[in-house]
Amino acid sequence: MAKDKEYERLRQKRLAELQEEVGETVGVEEPLETEQVEKQRQLILHQLLTSEALSRLETVKLGHPDLAKKVEDYLILLLQAGRLEHKITDEELKLLLIRLNPKREIKIRRK
Repeated sequence: MAKDKEYERLRQKRLAELQEEVGETVGVEEPLETEQVEKQRQLILHQLLTSEALSRLETVKLGHPDLAKKVEDYLILLLQAGRLEHKITDEELKLLLIRLNPKREIKIRRK
């Protein structure tokens, strides 16, 4: 129980540090600053996802960068809200991708 409280305290401290660093880059963004933000996002995602889930997210990013960005933003939001208690598995990531992917209607016209 004490370990859980200590872990939560450390996690909140690290999250506050990351938010502070991200908050500092809100002004005029330079390539170096955006690169640092992206590195921090990747660091957070490496901590949040299992290796299989991380691999799947990278694959999705190649084909659908907008969907991958939505998923990354959602996961970071969940972390900030304190709603993640374990690493996200590949199966959980698949479900999240299905939920966040907009439904496309396929229309076939014959001439």
